[in-house]
Amino acid sequence: MEQEISELTEKEKEWLALQLHVASAFVKTFSPRDAGHPISPAALDRAFAAWMATQPTESDVINGTINRVGVAFGQTLVEGLGMQWIIATDDQGSEMAVYGLPGAPMCWCIQQTSSPNDGNDARSISLRHRTA
Repeated sequence: MEQEISELTEKEKEWLALQLHVASAFVKTFSPRDAGHPISPAALDRAFAAWMATQPTESDVINGTINRVGVAFGQTLVEGLGMQWIIATDDQGSEMAVYGLPGAPMCWCIQQTSSPNDGNDARSISLRHRTA
């Protein structure tokens, strides 16, 4: 299947806005020195590291955190590089992504690379990219 790019629906835009709002509270909680400032990749990294130190084990909490941190990072690309949020669909499914010019790298910002139940304590967020 050839990759298809589509715009976000209103419902997806609302979900994105909610994730950004919750990401701001996440940074405020886990990296207080960054509270009140625009979210940056460095602030997200500090907050994520502090959150990981709490050794979370609940899948819902882990997935929610990955969503909000991934969306907030993606938004820094949108605002800093002029990219845009889209839905990318290919033979592997559909995912929200940030997208630049045709032929430019595409970055999916939300992907959990391990789970709390796989025995791997090195949970992280993976950023994938492809050329569109």
